[in-house]
Amino acid sequence: MTDNALTYRVAFSSLRSLTPSLAGTILDRVGSEENFFAFTESQLSAVMGFSNRLFTFSVRGEALEKARDEVEFINANSISSIYFQSGQYPGRLLECDDAPLMLYGLGDCDLNHSRFISVVGTRHATAYGVDFVERFINELATLLPEKPVIVSGLAYGIDICAHKAALKCGLPTVGVLAHGLNTLYPSQHRSVAVEMVRNQGMLLTDYRSSTPVHKGNFLARNRIVAGLSDALVVVESASKGGALVTARLASGYNRDVFALPGRIS
Repeated sequence: MTDNALTYRVAFSSLRSLTPSLAGTILDRVGSEENFFAFTESQLSAVMGFSNRLFTFSVRGEALEKARDEVEFINANSISSIYFQSGQYPGRLLECDDAPLMLYGLGDCDLNHSRFISVVGTRHATAYGVDFVERFINELATLLPEKPVIVSGLAYGIDICAHKAALKCGLPTVGVLAHGLNTLYPSQHRSVAVEMVRNQGMLLTDYRSSTPVHKGNFLARNRIVAGLSDALVVVESASKGGALVTARLASGYNRDVFALPGRIS
């Protein structure tokens, strides 16, 4: 794909409130992402049959300007740009109404692998929770004929434990980030992230490199953790928190949701 075509895709996918369904309808009517940015506001309104702030020259112009910078970053850092209309885009995620139009990845994981299992939980994992995650992922690697991809959020606690356990068992693992690929949070997990990328895993995000780390992004990224999975396993979640948000999302996407019970002792 040319840089010009990618720029239009990056810009189009960055427009807020566009779902895959609405984006597909727009592209069907205007013909291409380039046409969307070339048409006047009145032309877009006439073709679509309604007006929207996304059609304004200022909004589209700003999106294009930022997209040019993003394409430079993508090319300079060997980032995969995975568009919702491409064959590389995860089919499981497209089943979700709120899926992002573009994913940015670092690594070489097949996002349409036959089996994905997400593991999430508390940032304050106990020895009991850690032991369960390690044994659980080891048994998945041992017992399943088709080795699963393990998905989590690269956070402290259960998340990083799941990634490490997958690596130890030779399973690919995907870390879904709440920021762009120009940084890594938490930075203490950088060495694990590098190992993930080198072992058929991936760092994945729907945020561009210019996006700062923000608290709200962590909850938003949970829809990707949930949507990528065939099943979600919740380990030692607090009564409130991101893990339960992810569980509710996964249930809403008709995924199987499992939870580690409390200590029987």
